[in-house]
Amino acid sequence: MKIISLLLVSLFVQPSFAQQLQVPANVEVVKVNGIAQGFNLFEQQHMVPLRQGRNVLTIQYSELFDDVDYDDHTRIKSALMVLVFNIAKQQALTLLTPYINDQVQAKQFADSPHFAIVDDENNNIAMELFDLDNYLAVTRNQEIAQQQSKNIEQIASVDSAKATPVTDHQASTHRPITKTELAQQYALDMLHYWWQQATDKQKMQFKSAISTVKDKEIK
Repeated sequence: MKIISLLLVSLFVQPSFAQQLQVPANVEVVKVNGIAQGFNLFEQQHMVPLRQGRNVLTIQYSELFDDVDYDDHTRIKSALMVLVFNIAKQQALTLLTPYINDQVQAKQFADSPHFAIVDDENNNIAMELFDLDNYLAVTRNQEIAQQQSKNIEQIASVDSAKATPVTDHQASTHRPITKTELAQQYALDMLHYWWQQATDKQKMQFKSAISTVKDKEIK
């Protein structure tokens, strides 16, 4: 009876591998959806918990090679990368890397990493891979655009609430700012922002582009 009870308990405490990503030993997972992860150098592979929907992983290729000539070791690493993908249902996934045989192949891969994600039936899962700096820049620009859009809507809402009936003459001289005008002002603000961020060379290219557009309009 005691043996049966232990068997029943073991069945119920078996870990579930749904919504997890199996990662090879030569890939370090730094963050999962913003949460820092630990890493064990002695694991041949490790499981990373995921969530249903959008997942964002910060990863890095890292592999140790024996240097027989100098009786030493060489670790080859890539830059930090951001992997973005979606899970529509509970499923166990696997992260794949190409077969790497030596340091030459490792350095080539570290310079230009590429990965694949497959499910338990070996179907490819759609994913995007970014350099960490590029991902942070894209995310920051999206946040700025979203905030500016909210500001435009709030200003338009306030202007609409303040609007009072006016005569035809007053309407021709005093009118609330339209959403189109607010959008144009937002575009001007963003133009000013990117001008401040640009290098001297980019500013020269921008001026050249404006001159080209003006010439076309004159013609």
